[in-house]
Amino acid sequence: MSTTVFIPDIHGDVDALKRSLDKSDIVDCLGDDVVSAKEDADIVILGDIWDRGDSNKKVIDLLMQLRTIFKITFIAGNHDAVMLDALIGSKDPRSICQWLLNGGYSVLAEMSETHNFPKLQKSNYDFPISLEHLEIDKQLSKTSLWVQRISDTHYDNIDFREALNRAPEILCSKANLEIFRRMQLVHRCCHGVLAVHSMITPECANNLDAYEKYTLGTAIDDRRISEVSDWDILSKRTGAGEDFITEATAKILLHASHPVVVHGHNIIQSGIPVVQDCHGVLEINLDVGISHYFHHGNFAYIKINKMGEITVGSKKGGIQKVGYIRNGSFHPAAA
Repeated sequence: MSTTVFIPDIHGDVDALKRSLDKSDIVDCLGDDVVSAKEDADIVILGDIWDRGDSNKKVIDLLMQLRTIFKITFIAGNHDAVMLDALIGSKDPRSICQWLLNGGYSVLAEMSETHNFPKLQKSNYDFPISLEHLEIDKQLSKTSLWVQRISDTHYDNIDFREALNRAPEILCSKANLEIFRRMQLVHRCCHGVLAVHSMITPECANNLDAYEKYTLGTAIDDRRISEVSDWDILSKRTGAGEDFITEATAKILLHASHPVVVHGHNIIQSGIPVVQDCHGVLEINLDVGISHYFHHGNFAYIKINKMGEITVGSKKGGIQKVGYIRNGSFHPAAA
């Protein structure tokens, strides 16, 4: 059984990805072009690869390079679902707008710098664009809040449809894009650890086989990607006083020997990963905002070695040995 390293929401920041991998100590050299393995390891990316950062293409290139050295599993995030729906799924104007307003503007801004598109300019709304470019019925602007936020005063000179058509080709090859179509909703990892983007729902816990097989590509082909992007497993945030895992869900997971759940999505303002017991199941929330969009210079990772020993690392939280997994149970580290 290999060491497994988990990396949280990258959000288009290649430096954040590099920092996290470097600190996890599974790479010996991590430059722009040369990556060599320090030890045999599997890598699990916890979703939200795209959007908001200014090096989306470099993130994809590095992940593809790493894939030639390590086994990498991609967990689907809500940003990934929305972006893939906009670019290769329904391409519905509403999906496109939803993607742009949730950080997709940064992807096109990055493309404009390197592929001869007109210079994009931000407004107070982050992504202003003429509704005419998307051929959206004006009536929509009266009923949809995110369309209301779109300004008609900028981008009139950009061939927006051409930018969207070229985005999949520019971001990654067709072969690589197919990899992202295979993004999983949930992944059963070493020692019974479960990896998701947002949370484990009771329905998911009761149907792990089906959820693990259901990919974003399947959702796109079924024309359900917009629906899937709203599923709690991809997009729900835990509210104040709300358990990440309910007692009923915890019983299901423990019965199936899944004592630990790792995830991202629910950003932690303190920059320190959350490690806590939820009715006997250990929750590790790793989304400390490693992208410069949130906390510039941060990093985060979870490392589970062959013996089942769990280490959590981040810039603000330091390196913490939280315990180990044996025979389907989690055992906390001695105080």
